[in-house]
Amino acid sequence: MSEFRLIDENSVKIANEIMRKIVLSMNGEVSERMGILGMEYRKNYGVAVPRLKEIAAGYPHDKLLAMELWNRKIRESMIMATLLAPVDKFSRANALKWIGEIAGLEMAEQLSMNLLSKLPFCGSLAVELTASEKEWERIIGFMTAVRIYVELTDNEAGIIVRNGFASDVENSYFLAVSVARSTGRMSRKGSAIASEIAGLLHEYEANTAGYRKLVVEEIKQELIFLNIL
Repeated sequence: MSEFRLIDENSVKIANEIMRKIVLSMNGEVSERMGILGMEYRKNYGVAVPRLKEIAAGYPHDKLLAMELWNRKIRESMIMATLLAPVDKFSRANALKWIGEIAGLEMAEQLSMNLLSKLPFCGSLAVELTASEKEWERIIGFMTAVRIYVELTDNEAGIIVRNGFASDVENSYFLAVSVARSTGRMSRKGSAIASEIAGLLHEYEANTAGYRKLVVEEIKQELIFLNIL
């Protein structure tokens, strides 16, 4: 039996208790507005993230509980899962499974911020994701890299930068933004990588079609701020 399908009665009980608190905090107006903005979920109670964090604070970080919540595929239960998953017991396979089930900005940000950036293997995971053929995996990889850039080795940071410049961002706003922010942030790691970024940018800006222009402009602003350009 796959570890992703384990059913634990106590976890189900606690997850049900958490969901009751979420339902009591529901905001239909916010839920409707999210739908208009294209934030689609199987079910969405419109509960604000700070309130979800308040609820999460009363429960232990537990792998089976987090899986139970994630597998319910409700906006709030999935965010709660990212808050309650134990970083020391969360495997790479678990992380890749959850990442593979995301195709929306809010959940990508929540997963990256609450869980992926705190995993002991976050650096190598970011490298892997930024080289993925799947667009949302790349977006999540670059998102995560921004949060952990200080922890990255120079080699990891260099690979992520080159993956960013190699990404096809022309028709993808979210990918372009994540590449721009990640690459710009990497320039703060030192003069060597900043110089590499400046050189790659010089070649890159020969073509500013679509959202490539956004990438060029944002990275340039970072390099100017650091007195590199």
